[in-house]
Amino acid sequence: MPIDTIFVTFAAAKAKFYNQNDTMQTRKLTADEVSALESNGCRCAHWDSIAVRPGFDARALHGVVFAGRVTVGATTGTVTLDDGLQVPAGISNAMVADCEIGDNCLIRNVGGLLRGYTIGSGVVISGCGSICARPDARCGQGTRVAVLNEGGGREVTIFSELNSAIAAMMAFYRYRPGLIARLEGMIADHVASKPRGAFIGDGARIENCTSITDVSIGAAAVVSGASRLADGTVLSCAEMPATVGAGVIAEHFVMAEGCEVTDGAIVRNAYVGQCTQVGNGFFAENMVASANCQFFNGEAVSVLAGPFAVTHHKTTLLIAQACSFFNAGSATNASNHHYRLGPLHQAVMERGVKTGSGSYVLEPAHIGAFSMVVGHHRSHPDTSRFPFSLLAERDGASILVPAQNLKSIGLFRDGRKWLQRDRRPARLRTDAVDARIFSPLTVGRMIDAADELERLASGSKGDVVMHGGVRMQKLMMTRAVRTYRQTALAWLMRTVALAGSAGTFADDDTRWVDLGGMIVPRSMVARLIGQIESGQIAGIPALLEALERMRAEARECESAWAALMLGRHYGIDPADRAAMHAAATQWLAVAEDLRSSLAADAAKDFGGRLTVGYGHDSDTDADADFAAVRGQLDDNASVADCLAFCDEIIRSAKDFIISLAK
Repeated sequence: MPIDTIFVTFAAAKAKFYNQNDTMQTRKLTADEVSALESNGCRCAHWDSIAVRPGFDARALHGVVFAGRVTVGATTGTVTLDDGLQVPAGISNAMVADCEIGDNCLIRNVGGLLRGYTIGSGVVISGCGSICARPDARCGQGTRVAVLNEGGGREVTIFSELNSAIAAMMAFYRYRPGLIARLEGMIADHVASKPRGAFIGDGARIENCTSITDVSIGAAAVVSGASRLADGTVLSCAEMPATVGAGVIAEHFVMAEGCEVTDGAIVRNAYVGQCTQVGNGFFAENMVASANCQFFNGEAVSVLAGPFAVTHHKTTLLIAQACSFFNAGSATNASNHHYRLGPLHQAVMERGVKTGSGSYVLEPAHIGAFSMVVGHHRSHPDTSRFPFSLLAERDGASILVPAQNLKSIGLFRDGRKWLQRDRRPARLRTDAVDARIFSPLTVGRMIDAADELERLASGSKGDVVMHGGVRMQKLMMTRAVRTYRQTALAWLMRTVALAGSAGTFADDDTRWVDLGGMIVPRSMVARLIGQIESGQIAGIPALLEALERMRAEARECESAWAALMLGRHYGIDPADRAAMHAAATQWLAVAEDLRSSLAADAAKDFGGRLTVGYGHDSDTDADADFAAVRGQLDDNASVADCLAFCDEIIRSAKDFIISLAK
């Protein structure tokens, strides 16, 4: 997608404002207008420094004190308030200095000073303290955010056009100093190329705020009741208006379109992604959060949060970690301080990790994709090679059950849920988010995990294997090998079958990576990095376009990769109809078994001690009460959705088997 279709930067909006309202369209006040203003209680030491544009009516200004150079647009129209009430435009009870004010704004009861702003049309500013910007204000652009390591070394530089892929490259590829230098240089040049100063976009509403300093606020944004905003940018547009609410304190920040930062949240040195929510007193410092995250009640420090990271509990502390598609249980905690050289350790929670209530991880740690973590873990667990696993505590030891989550209906419910919760209009999405559970990334990890488990089991005596700070029972490892291989085979077969023609995967490196929510071959990322380091990609617009091309190319080559994996790891040639028929039969069996497993897992919530009702007269009443509130297994929407997904896979397998028989 061309970069100019993604969003309009504030610099572009400001330039547009000046082009439309240049000095040819302004004029000085007439003597009658000055007299009218003074009779309405307005004052100015030098009326010659005040300019107006067509549609200006002096009768709409009352009790205004002007200072410096001020331009005022039309004041004959109306402004629509949030409750739909239309009121006349105008300025009253305010001190205004060095501002460009657009057409038909409502500015009233500014107790401090409104200074240094370029203000669009239809803006409402009401009941605020001071709103001031310096001429050289950067509005948070270029702030360096210390993610993952509180001591520094993995800083992400935030700016309006930042996306999750660029943030991931800056944080994770520090071993490529040439890349980091180029990225930092490109961002610095990009930020420096924009005009300085602050802007308030068309239709923005700023009400009952105590102090706003050096903050640009985008079109249609609602900033209501904020306590203190300083050195920041609130990106916003009519299709995705941003909201900053009561009691919010934010410093050195960029907030993206559609975000909601409300209810006493404290945000310092942070980027808040598109449609991400931060509220209920959440404290965020040195955090970069991608799209569609939810952060409530708890605390995050030095966190690089990919898309759909969620925490809702007051007692949860996320510190010095990377995560995405993440769900933190209550009292989730981590420790990155060993009282030697400071809080320098970090954790990587790969996509889809969940933590149970009261979970604790001593960093450094690395948890594999779509795993569940329960209990306390002090052995610096590294389960990165074993996705879809359960990491539990038993008698103080960390126990890993590989592949345990592959038959959990909660996993599949999450996968469907993420797709439904993306509130961003498609054409305005800056983060390329691939929310799939099964992809070349996780399927490749499952294949490698099966090989690794077999190697570990064969090289170890006894019933327990120690690896990466965790214990695994050989019996569970054997089961996991079978589950990994069967699940991977089913995905590979389905991908090749649906593609029809697989093509050729030319790269020797068959591994895929998660680049800020975008799933791409590692070889493509290496090629992109080389182009950045060599200067072939120069400038942020070119980088954004290159990332979009890479995302599209990655999806196009998935079927070729799947065909290669079938041959390399299963000995199946996609051109061999007999071999494909046998593999498709296995695919069908896996899909049917998965459906049965998910149904059985879901049924646990509708039987036994989990069916708690509140009938006061008898057990029968309690059962009826539970059914009235929770419904029955057969009519549960989440269960039906997951089973329908399985049915579609089963149909695909059957159709493919029939096609091979023709």
